[in-house]
Amino acid sequence: MKKTLSIILIGLVTTTQLVLGTARTLHGGMSRFSMTMETLSELKAAGETFNANGVGNKDFKFYDAKSYTAKNISTLQPFIQARLMNPDSIILDSVELSTVDIMGAYGITDDLTIVIDLPYKKRKLTYNAAYIAAISRLDTLASTGRIPGKTAADFAIPPREAKGEGFSDITVALKYRLRDDLAIGAGYRGGFLKIGRDAHDIAKKTDGFEELATGTDIDKYSLKIYYDLDLLSRPVELSATYDYFSEGSQIFLDNNLTIKNGDEFTVDAYTDFNLLEDTYLTLGLTYRYSLKDKKKDAQGNWQAILPSNLSALLAEIKLSGYLLRFLNLSISAHFPLINEPIDGAYDFPGRLSAAAIYRLSTQVYF
Repeated sequence: MKKTLSIILIGLVTTTQLVLGTARTLHGGMSRFSMTMETLSELKAAGETFNANGVGNKDFKFYDAKSYTAKNISTLQPFIQARLMNPDSIILDSVELSTVDIMGAYGITDDLTIVIDLPYKKRKLTYNAAYIAAISRLDTLASTGRIPGKTAADFAIPPREAKGEGFSDITVALKYRLRDDLAIGAGYRGGFLKIGRDAHDIAKKTDGFEELATGTDIDKYSLKIYYDLDLLSRPVELSATYDYFSEGSQIFLDNNLTIKNGDEFTVDAYTDFNLLEDTYLTLGLTYRYSLKDKKKDAQGNWQAILPSNLSALLAEIKLSGYLLRFLNLSISAHFPLINEPIDGAYDFPGRLSAAAIYRLSTQVYF
């Protein structure tokens, strides 16, 4: 297995809101176009600290991605035990993740709206020079037969900077209004809509870039319900989402695994405050729970990746306003209040979280 760093971003915030988190739909013949720039800050990666014998001690937590070390990665433990790698070797100097999300919506009728969402992702990892040197040393030792069962082909020397950007997979969704305060929605990402480069495409071209994939070969199916109500004289927009993922493959440290991500359940609640004419403050809460992921073993049997189930509670604050009657500008930030695995250890690359998610969005109606 090649020892390049591979980080999987498990979305904690749903990018496509299927036309806002409200039961309202667009009027028939009306269109809305939006572009949102999203930046993630102070990233943390999931992992546990391993003992000297290479066994995890179950103190699983989110570590600062920039201080993630070899002792947090199970696949590096044999080399640490053999004194071929320093357990305190820092993997990354910096992590930069950003997305420009382009979304278009059209009112087919007054009650039915279609949404098409296309993200453009940009990823950049700067590897620590000492970590690069450590992997280079393993590569040299393996090539001269001094690591039993390993050859140079098992190691990929990471570049100083790994960059990747491009369009991700397209999501298409429909939203149908049942009544003024109630609507349902369904979304799909798969088939010919998957235009992003997955890890396999990138691995064929350049070693060390697998973690910068912009797409996936896993299909995603979403169901959503929206309900608007008045609570203590305040308008509140509620929504609940169920996401199902098909079987697919991912590359963990260049290991090609057949996996099935656990189903995800999300509940959102938002309320608006009118500060000035055409200027609004939005406060929101998002709770997400994911079931365990599974992977196939060498015999083709499914095994749970324990315990990949995750619970997260995020708060959002957004300021928005209309510059013109048809032009809306907003800036928002999401902050995790709770973002922890349910229990135990989830093997690297595990989950990735952010201390904050910042968004700048422009929406045009016509």
